[in-house]
Amino acid sequence: MDTHNWKPGDDLPEFTEAHVLSETRLGRTYAINDAYVARVLTMPIERYERLELITHIVSSGFPAPRIYDTVGNTLIMERVHGPTLFQALVSGETSIDDGAYLNVALMKQLHTMPVPDELRQAALDDPIVGALTNPQHLAILHMDLHPANIILTEHDAVPISWECIRVGPPELDQASTALAVGILASEEHELQHGAQVYLHRLHQGFGTGYLDYLDAASTFRAMRPDVPHEERDLLATAQSIIREVANRS
Repeated sequence: MDTHNWKPGDDLPEFTEAHVLSETRLGRTYAINDAYVARVLTMPIERYERLELITHIVSSGFPAPRIYDTVGNTLIMERVHGPTLFQALVSGETSIDDGAYLNVALMKQLHTMPVPDELRQAALDDPIVGALTNPQHLAILHMDLHPANIILTEHDAVPISWECIRVGPPELDQASTALAVGILASEEHELQHGAQVYLHRLHQGFGTGYLDYLDAASTFRAMRPDVPHEERDLLATAQSIIREVANRS
């Protein structure tokens, strides 16, 4: 099927491995053409409670892929072209300092987006972080904003993989990012040292408030059905590394 002129509303094409652009445990992204992708979600779409927030932040000016349509368990989204920040860091095209600065800046920008009033109370009632949350200090959170989920386009940096989007305290988002990098920094491999330096730069950008949310962020990550047991086993080690890096900063 020729998909060059495909547009939202047309029948979905049949996808093969050749169409795969990226894959996470939350979903697989297939190329349709230069303008659109199909994000096939791993779990039933009803499990992704706050996907409407993606449309909300895009309309508020945040750089995220636009959702055009939903077909069953598939999101029809804007295609974003470019390497991930992770790829740019590994290749040396982007320095660790610049990458961490960009990561922090995107998060700060996201946290300035207006929070829909109807979602504020749900965040305050959350059994995990409700007691830690100041009702005047709520933001929209990505909850997985690390270098592998940031695409560097010709003109912008665009976060992807928004399946965990929610409302909550900004420090919870920062702690979630630190944990994702901390897991990478907790295993012996060629990227371990770079991940620890990246954590140091994140800490400089975040300040210290996020450290109080590491337990809550670990709980959220451990509850995610897409996170494998071996990664859950690394959460305590990742927390220790994050705190060690913070103490040295």
